[in-house]
Amino acid sequence: MIADRDGVYDAATPKGRLLLGMQGMGSEVERHTVRGRLRAGVPQQAPRGALALALPAGLVRQDDGGGVHAPDRAGPHAMTLVVQTFLERRSASQGVRLLRDQGLRLPRRHRHCDTVWRRPTVAAVSALLRHPAYAGPWA
Repeated sequence: MIADRDGVYDAATPKGRLLLGMQGMGSEVERHTVRGRLRAGVPQQAPRGALALALPAGLVRQDDGGGVHAPDRAGPHAMTLVVQTFLERRSASQGVRLLRDQGLRLPRRHRHCDTVWRRPTVAAVSALLRHPAYAGPWA
């Protein structure tokens, strides 16, 4: 037996299984609808300055909410090098190959620690190049 606020269902009967299955499908549709509405609200927040995303490594937030280069020059220097390498090579994977050959490590910001330095990967460089926070300072 399974109970919710709408009733009690017996999963051993065909009718109970049918009702539980339909409720599950309805819940799945509702979850996708809510997620779609939340995602639709993000572009509307950005123009009015209400969208506050966590800043990636190499940037710090000012009092006015804007992102600027971090005071330590190692992070911004690495990001500048990644962008310049991409502009020269026109390929994230070729840029990663060059950065690895030079022994460069990229900063990554994690939730529970400030910055860790890791070997560059194609996924990390691609995410860095697509991140909207990097558009202004390195453009």
